Amino acid sequence: MNADEFIDSIKKGEPYPVYLLHGEEPYFIDQISDFFQDQLLNETEQVFNRRVFYGKETDFKTVLDEARQYPMMSSRRLVLVREAQEMKGMDEMVGYFENPVASTILVLCYKYKKFDQRTRAAKAIKQHGMVFESKPLYDNQVPDWILKEAFRRGIKIAPDACQLMAEYLGTDLGSIVQAIDKIVISATPGEVVTAHDLDDFIGIHKDFNVFELQKAIGQRDTVKAFRIIHYFEANPKASPMVMILANLYAYLAKLFAARAANARNDQDLMAALQLKSPFFLKEYKEALKHFSLPQLEEALLLLREYDLKYKGVNSKGVEEGALLKELVSRILL
Repeated sequence: MNADEFIDSIKKGEPYPVYLLHGEEPYFIDQISDFFQDQLLNETEQVFNRRVFYGKETDFKTVLDEARQYPMMSSRRLVLVREAQEMKGMDEMVGYFENPVASTILVLCYKYKKFDQRTRAAKAIKQHGMVFESKPLYDNQVPDWILKEAFRRGIKIAPDACQLMAEYLGTDLGSIVQAIDKIVISATPGEVVTAHDLDDFIGIHKDFNVFELQKAIGQRDTVKAFRIIHYFEANPKASPMVMILANLYAYLAKLFAARAANARNDQDLMAALQLKSPFFLKEYKEALKHFSLPQLEEALLLLREYDLKYKGVNSKGVEEGALLKELVSRILL
């Protein structure tokens, strides 16, 4: 069950007295908790019957005291705990989970990690309430998610643009939604946003971005690599140096791990590359044809060296573009 289906199930039925929202992807937890906070009770009911806490700023006793109170001029009461992973004493709430107040809806937002489902607390919540695990999307799921999320916000983004956004922003759904919101503000109603439009709307160029640069390096395409670097020099905000170095290091580190693993088949190669889907496998296989293990080791050492130079170690006054050109030249020697 995804977040939309979970929300629909709440709308269609009588709410449970306890909800646990947990998992590694914070966006879906926020999406559901925002529904509880803004839509479960009407404006009049919210005044007397909605309490929102943050884990760092509260304790289990305060939450339980609120949860045990009865609603005023309403049939239900909402107690919402955001960042519940920061709250001390969750284990002390087991007694309440096993015998919750029927008129209270207690929502615990336990973000960035899973809540141990073997515990007595989790078992009690499952028995008397509902548990939602927020799982990160796989890389190959992100473009389709962008397409649907944009449509939900009233705009159409072409598949090529969705793919480029996924490559550039990764699986960080919060950043992706911020980018979509910028497009909503800038796009003409009814317009289909293409990959070429992204440069104007959110600063992502179809042909000149860090992913095209790493692809050019993987293919040992010096001309393309330097064309991209020239674009970065002319548009310094397009790809900050710190982001370029971080992405190149992650990319080459994966290639190094794959080369060292000496994978015998695509499945082994995916495991070595830590890919959850074969979507980008072809690109990595092509790059592995152009780099030996010693070459990749040298490239990683160069990235460390130039990271220090970027931070001012033995390179005062050297511009970022010059450093990047020098780095790429040495990698592609």
